Amino acid sequence: MRAGGSGIPAFFTATGVGTQVAEGGLPWRYAADGSIAVASPTKEVREFEFLGQRRGYVLEQAITPDFGLVRALRGDRHGNLVFRESARNFNPLCAMAGRVTIAEVEELVEPGDLDADSIHLPGIYVQRVVALTPDQVVDKRIERRTTRPKGGRLMALTREQMAARAARELTDGSYVNLGIGLPTLVPNYVPDDVEIVLQSENGILGVGAYPVEGEEDPDLINAGKGDRHPASGGVVLRLRDELRDDPRRQGRRGDPRRDAGERDRRHRQLDDPPARWSRAWAARWIWSTAPAM
Repeated sequence: MRAGGSGIPAFFTATGVGTQVAEGGLPWRYAADGSIAVASPTKEVREFEFLGQRRGYVLEQAITPDFGLVRALRGDRHGNLVFRESARNFNPLCAMAGRVTIAEVEELVEPGDLDADSIHLPGIYVQRVVALTPDQVVDKRIERRTTRPKGGRLMALTREQMAARAARELTDGSYVNLGIGLPTLVPNYVPDDVEIVLQSENGILGVGAYPVEGEEDPDLINAGKGDRHPASGGVVLRLRDELRDDPRRQGRRGDPRRDAGERDRRHRQLDDPPARWSRAWAARWIWSTAPAM
C-alpha cells in the first residue's frame, strides 16, 4: 500500500524469499472439487548488497485497490483528516493507495477548523467524507480483546510462560521488533530494571504492557489485532514517520537478527515459528492479490 500510494509500481523486499511467496504455488482460487484452480506465479528474485550484506530480494507489485475505506477522528469537508493514536499508522496508507477513498469521520468540521500542522492526511487523497452518527461513533469494536489482571501478572498458559522466558533474553538498552502472535505478549514480562524500546509494527515505538481491564482503547491496537498501549516515553508515529518505525528499514538502532525472517541461531527470535509466520504472510498476500471470482 505504501508503494501504491507513492506511485511506485513495484519494489524488492527480503520478505518471502525462499518460500512459496517467491517460488509460486500459493492457492489463489479453488475448484469445486477442492483442487487448486489458480495458483500464484513465480516472482522475480534478485540479489542486492545492502548494509554490507548480499542477499536475495523478491519483486512485489504495489497494491492499488479500487476503494480505500478509512475511519478518522476528525475531518473537514475538503477531506483533511486527523486520526487518533495508532489509527494514524495504516489508515493514511489505505487512503493513499485507493483510487477512490471514502473516509468515515467521528467529527465533521468546517475547512479551517483543523490546525494545518495537526492534519495527518491531506484531502487530496480523499474523495468522499461520511459523517458518523453518535451511535456509530461509539460502535468501535476491538477485534481481539486482550487485557491483564490488576495487581499481578498471569503465567497460567504455555504461551505466557514462553513469552516470559523470551523476555529474559532482552538486554538493557535494546530496540526490539516484536512481530505478530506470541511475541506481542513479551512486554508483560520484561523485568522492571531492564529498559528497552519495543516496536509493534502498528505505529507505536515504545510498547508497554497490555492495559488492565476497563482501560482498553480501540485506537491502540497491536499487529496481532489486540490491545496495546505505549509505555512511558513511547511514541505514536505518524505516516511520515512510519518508514522509520521498523529498525529493519535502515538498519539503525536495532538488531535485525531478532526480526522475522532473520533466523540466526545465535539469537532468540521474537516471532512465531516459520510455518505459522509464512501462513500469516500468505493470508495477507492472497487477500491483496487474488483475482476477482
